[in-house]
Amino acid sequence: GVVDMTAKVTDLTHDRLRRMFDVNVIGAILTAKAAVQRMQARGMGGAIVNISSAAARLGSGNQYVDYAASKAAVLHMTKILGKELAGDFITVNALAPGPFVSNMTAFATADEDMREKVGADVPLKRVGRDEDIAGCMLFLCGQGGSYVTGAIIPVSGGINVMSGPNIFEQALH
Repeated sequence: GVVDMTAKVTDLTHDRLRRMFDVNVIGAILTAKAAVQRMQARGMGGAIVNISSAAARLGSGNQYVDYAASKAAVLHMTKILGKELAGDFITVNALAPGPFVSNMTAFATADEDMREKVGADVPLKRVGRDEDIAGCMLFLCGQGGSYVTGAIIPVSGGINVMSGPNIFEQALH
């Protein structure tokens, strides 16, 4: 289903929280478990790439605390598994996407005008493209990523380097 990205903590229900964590955290762990079992059985190593979100690190107060918290758990899991599985030559990394066109973001990316408005708030001035994610996946799953594990790659157009307002800005003008 589509995530209500406007939900505040007072809107959250136990059922919504359970569904969010079942999909984003438990689903990621069980998928990794199944992949690791197959990789260990063939004894050749491999690569796992988890999908988190820029929201996991932002702390921007944009509501959706359940979504952001579940995606933060994916980041932590990535680091733990990166260490745990290194001896089996299995790399574990995560992508932390910013705004991309998807069913989940359709409320803000449904048409080109909306995508331009969202992109205006991104340092690189656009929403993500399919090839942005694809290129990172190819890197992490290919030879280029064979010596990278436990990394979080922000595929966010620079959202990851945004910070709060300049606290001295008013004094300087």
